[in-house]
Amino acid sequence: MHAHERGTIVLSKVSKVAEWSGSGSGAPVRGVTAGHPAAPSLRGVSDERTDEQLVDYFVRASAFFGEQVRSVGDEEWELPTPCSDWDVQTLVAHVVVGDAQIPLLLADQPVSMVEEFNPTVLGPNKLASWRGTALAAIRSLAVPGVLQQRYAHPVGNVRGRTVIGFRISDSLVHGWDLARALGEDVLLDPELCEYCLDFWFPMASTLGSSGFYKPALLPPDEADVAKRLLSFLGREA
Repeated sequence: MHAHERGTIVLSKVSKVAEWSGSGSGAPVRGVTAGHPAAPSLRGVSDERTDEQLVDYFVRASAFFGEQVRSVGDEEWELPTPCSDWDVQTLVAHVVVGDAQIPLLLADQPVSMVEEFNPTVLGPNKLASWRGTALAAIRSLAVPGVLQQRYAHPVGNVRGRTVIGFRISDSLVHGWDLARALGEDVLLDPELCEYCLDFWFPMASTLGSSGFYKPALLPPDEADVAKRLLSFLGREA
């Protein structure tokens, strides 16, 4: 497949993110960078999935997160979430700031850790803020070749494939966190869950103390792939 054909397919998928969350692209949050308090060891992260598959996964994970954001009622932004010390608006701000750093990172601009997320970064239209940063991140990561390059991420010098793995995981798992905060039961895409398990498992020995996720829990007997992922990342499913 030629580069221009891949670009056409990616842009078609990107439009799905806008469809999930309403019309228009929204205004991206500018001038913010994000990270985590500490980083797990990145050695051993490998995968046979294609770059195009990873971009598709990010689109699907972002659409899932956007569906949950769209469900938040006016009186629900301060509800607690499964993430300690984060209410709904802070959790959404975390994902928005994480997406907002992607175009900067891929343009070799310096990014730094953000340990506290101020909900005011979302502005008056929280859904539009999420939409704008998500679309900008998807378009940046969908450029042919960028996932094979290395970038000065706050956790270290990593390939674009690792960067997109962070974003897929954030959107998928925090989408579940958001749904749980709203009292909703949602089904996680099993293919995305399988990918996230493959992505994080090589970092299992340091993940619990990294600040990325809570320590792993023992999954229930006969747990499906979604429950195994959530348990691995410290969630009681």
